[in-house]
Amino acid sequence: MHIGQMTYSSESAAIDALKNGDGKAFEWIYRKYFNLLRFYAVKIVRCMVIAEDIVQDIFEKLWRERKTIYITDSLQAFLHICIRNRCRDYLDHNKVKNEYAQNIIDNNDTFSMLDNDDPMSKLIAKETEKRIDDVINAFPEQCREVFLMWLKTELKYGEIAERLRISAKAVGVQINRARNKLQKSLDDEKR
Repeated sequence: MHIGQMTYSSESAAIDALKNGDGKAFEWIYRKYFNLLRFYAVKIVRCMVIAEDIVQDIFEKLWRERKTIYITDSLQAFLHICIRNRCRDYLDHNKVKNEYAQNIIDNNDTFSMLDNDDPMSKLIAKETEKRIDDVINAFPEQCREVFLMWLKTELKYGEIAERLRISAKAVGVQINRARNKLQKSLDDEKR
């Protein structure tokens, strides 16, 4: 196999070199599979930017975990499975966030009266958004950090836990606390 000036006798040779920290092997794998994986991810998530981010994340993870990866089939099959799973996680997470946002909107009379083209509606929406931001900013530091990371990324609880060095259960507890406080604040405003 030959890409540019990097040559490996087989895919398994490239994987072995990668496991030993060979940056050229990583680059060879990256060049060989990036476009193919990006195309595959775009078919699933229907957005080039998101697809590229997902593929980049998978390659970063491949490099970070290179010493412990275990590939039973081909590297291409392994990477496709990683991409498929990450895309599904992204879509599932996005669905949850959208349902949560829709639930807030559905349960808040202020939003139901809005006409997006009306200047008064825009003002009401902006004020409501500011109130939501104020509530979130009043959360305890860890609760706010976890909730915002959950809202603004496609990370799973375990990934948030890893980044913040807390347990996945603690992430779930903080997210539920934040959601309850936000919902209570919105309900109190309606009264």
